[in-house]
Amino acid sequence: ATVSDVAVLTLARPVSTATLAVASTPVPPGTPLRVFGHGIRAGLPAGQLRADALEVGDFTALSTKQAAAQWSPAATETGLQFFGDPNVYPTGGDSGGPVVRNNAGHPELVGMFSFGTETLAGGTSGPGFAGGTDASVIASMLR
Repeated sequence: ATVSDVAVLTLARPVSTATLAVASTPVPPGTPLRVFGHGIRAGLPAGQLRADALEVGDFTALSTKQAAAQWSPAATETGLQFFGDPNVYPTGGDSGGPVVRNNAGHPELVGMFSFGTETLAGGTSGPGFAGGTDASVIASMLR
């Protein structure tokens, strides 16, 4: 089964804004990736969970076998992509953020962040791994 939690909106008219190229094949394990988001941050004034600032984290693509060992056998589902770093993690509010790689000097969309370590027992975000939709599986929807 293919897994995806992406919605695509179609604009009423074309725009002239540059867009990211979309990957046509899955990213190999070990590929450096960047995840962008506006998620929840620590250190903000009381009652404020988000800052109006785009954050970025550097990660490495993980194999399905690595993800299954760290998270769940469900990591073998088609359409999922995993990435990790022992010190950095996306968090609540970052879902839907782009996962991008440098492809011969050009940014390329390889996925959309969906979940991280909060899906493990205990339910809190932390460094380790994260996952989301593999853009190559739904590339035809995104072009």
